[in-house]
Parts: sequence; C-alpha cells; structure tokens
Amino acid sequence: MYKILKNIIAASTVIVAIIYLVYSIFNSSVDMYEGMILSLLILIATTTILEGLDEERKWKDVKRTLKEDISNIADCQIQVFSSASEWVLAMEEIIKEGHHTIDTASLDSGTRSKPQGQHSKVWQHINRCCSNEKIKFRHIIRVRANNLNNLLDRILSGSASKDSYFAFFQLDEKFSFPTFGIIDNRYLSTRSPYQAGETPAYYIIENEKLVSHYSRYFSDLWVNSKKIESVTILKEFMKQFEDLYSEEMKKTLNKKIEKIQLEGIIDDI
Repeated sequence: MYKILKNIIAASTVIVAIIYLVYSIFNSSVDMYEGMILSLLILIATTTILEGLDEERKWKDVKRTLKEDISNIADCQIQVFSSASEWVLAMEEIIKEGHHTIDTASLDSGTRSKPQGQHSKVWQHINRCCSNEKIKFRHIIRVRANNLNNLLDRILSGSASKDSYFAFFQLDEKFSFPTFGIIDNRYLSTRSPYQAGETPAYYIIENEKLVSHYSRYFSDLWVNSKKIESVTILKEFMKQFEDLYSEEMKKTLNKKIEKIQLEGIIDDI
C-alpha cells in the first residue's frame, strides 16, 4: 500500500509541476530560480517513480530466474555418500525386490589394489548383480593386470544363462572416466575417478534427462566394445599380463579360467 501511495504522489507531483511550468513559461510569469526549483522537483519525483519500477522489474527477474532454476532441479534427487559401503547399501536397497536392468562401465585408469582374499563392498555388490537371475546385467571393463582376477570372479558368478554379459576396452593410460552404473534407466550411480591418496565421492542421481544422456553413452560404449564371448579371450588377457603376476597369482587365475572353460559358462554370451 505504501509503495502504491508513494508512486501516486510522485506521479501527481510530476504532472502538476509540468503543467504549472508550461503555464508559467507561456505567460512569462516564471523567473529563473522558480523554473530551476520546478525542474528539480520534476526530476526528483520522476526518479522516485523510475526507481520503484526498476525495483519491481528487478524482483520480477529474480522470481523468474528462481522459477527456472527450481524447475530444472525439481525432478532431480542427488544422494551423496562418503564411503563405498554406504553407496553400495543404497544401491542394494533399490534392487532388493523385483526385476531390474543394470548397465555398468568401469573405465578408470586405476583402482585401489587390495591384498589377495580381501574384497571391497563394490566387488561383492557387482558379483551379486552378476549372479542374480532377476537382474539383466551388462558390464564393460577396462582390462588391466590388477582387475583380471575380478573379471574372472564376475564371469564365474554369472553369464548369459543368468542374463549377465561382459565386454571390454583396452585403453590408453591417459584415458580415464569414472565408474558408473545405470539402474532401471532411472538412477545414475557413479563416483569420482580414483586418484592415489584421495577418497572418491560417491553419488546416486535420479534425473530423467541426465540418466538418458548416460544411457546413450553406455549404448555407444557397448556397441563399440569387444565382447567376452569365449575362454580364448581370457587366455589372451592372461598371456598379456602374466609377466606381472607372481607364481601364486598365475595359478589362481589359470584355475579360474579352467573352471570357466570346463563349465562352458561364457560360450553362450
């Protein structure tokens, strides 16, 4: 109410002052000082009106910008986790019931190495996804010496007979992209790339547009990846990295490859 009254008074002042100034000029009844005072009065009143209009326009712009920002994030839910364990628990909660589709890509240039026999929560989670017949699971891996053992475990956990499929890239060391997974084409699960001495940040994001971009990216990766369709490919990996393994590790890996071959669990991929 105050703002409206102020603008009315200011507008009235401008109109009256202009009328009086014009009348005085035509009748030659205004002196220099009176004209200056009237002009100043008009200027002050006009400035008051313009400031009010400018302030109103400013707040309209702020309101419009806020509405645009809110509309862009209203359908986006972001969960941030400080540890891999919490991250895995949240993902397991999403897939604990019913049928699901999960696409994952592990393309980091490096990962944490753990002593033999010690497996991370993430490793366990992926193996459970491989073995769960209610989950259609596609997994793209960047093959390195220190993750071949993990790959063999995942293949032993599940194959096409359990709706699990595997592919790989052998990439230049300079290329790196964080591990990410897409759950039911609805959730994006990802973490920051691994850097020695740093703790990765873990996320689960629910946003239709963002997930659709990652889904298209994964589809392109899958089409251009090499599929793990026979034991021959696994033996080639073994030959490529065997100079980097201890004798004990060689025995472990060869036993797993032999078991995969004996059971014929990737010939149907």
